[in-house]
Amino acid sequence: LVIVSNLSFEDDPIDLDLSRLLPGKPLTAVDLLSHRAMPLKDRRIHTTLPGYHCLALSVSHTPARLDPNPAAPKTTPAPAPFTLKGHDSSLWRTNAAHPTVTANPAADLGNGRTGMELGSKLYGALAEATLQEYPLGRNGTIILWVRFDQRFRLGIGPVEIHHDAGWRMLGPLAGWNTGTVYQVPVDPNTVYPLIVTLHDGHLDATLGDRGLVRDMAFDMPDDGNHIAVRTWAGNHVTFALEKLTTKPRQLYRTSISHPVR
Repeated sequence: LVIVSNLSFEDDPIDLDLSRLLPGKPLTAVDLLSHRAMPLKDRRIHTTLPGYHCLALSVSHTPARLDPNPAAPKTTPAPAPFTLKGHDSSLWRTNAAHPTVTANPAADLGNGRTGMELGSKLYGALAEATLQEYPLGRNGTIILWVRFDQRFRLGIGPVEIHHDAGWRMLGPLAGWNTGTVYQVPVDPNTVYPLIVTLHDGHLDATLGDRGLVRDMAFDMPDDGNHIAVRTWAGNHVTFALEKLTTKPRQLYRTSISHPVR
C-alpha cells in the first residue's frame, strides 16, 4: 500500500517512482479511493493531485483482469423537468397512524404560512412525512420553511441532512470527498428558510443566511429520490415547502481567495 498526499491548497504534479517495488515483475496500481487503475509508464505514475487530496494505491504484481465484454452500466433516465411551488399537505404521506406519532396538516408557521407539523414521543416511532410525487434525480433545488426543536432530518433519497446536537450528513459518499458541513446554531422558536441544491449529486445547503453544507458528493440514483422530513424522541418539526424543482441553484461562489496565500 502506497499513500501519496498533497497537503497544500494548490494542485500538485506527481511523479511517483515504483521501480524499486517488486523488481522484475509487472506492476498494477489501483487507487482504493476512486477504484480506478492508475496508468504506469516505465513503472512510474505521472498525475496531478488536487489540494488536500491523496492517493491510496494498492500495488501488486498481479495483472489487472479486464472483462473483454463488460456489461453496460445500468442507468435510469433522469426525471422530466418540473417545478412545484407552494405547500400542499395533501401531497405528503405521514405515519400518523402510529400511536406515538402526530401530524397536523394546517400548522401555523407565521407570516401567513401554514404547513405540516410532525410530533414524536420519547421511546416512540420516528415521525415522518414523505412527498409521494415529484422525486428528484441528481439535480434539483428544495426550498423549505422549517422550525424544529432539536432533532430533524431532511431526506433526499438515500441522503439525509441530519441535526441532533449538531449538523451532519448521512448517505453513500461518492469516492473522495472535500465537502464541508458547517455547525449553524438553531433557535427552536425561529422559522428558517432551508435551501438545498444538487448538482450532479453534489449537495449544497444554506439555513437562513448561513452556509450549512458545501459540495458534499453523494452516489445518488438518477431518479426516485423522494423528499422526506423526519423527527424523533419527543421532538416536533413544522415545515412548509416553498419550491421544489429539477433545476440546480448556485448557493456559493465558485472560487474563494484565501487570505494567507
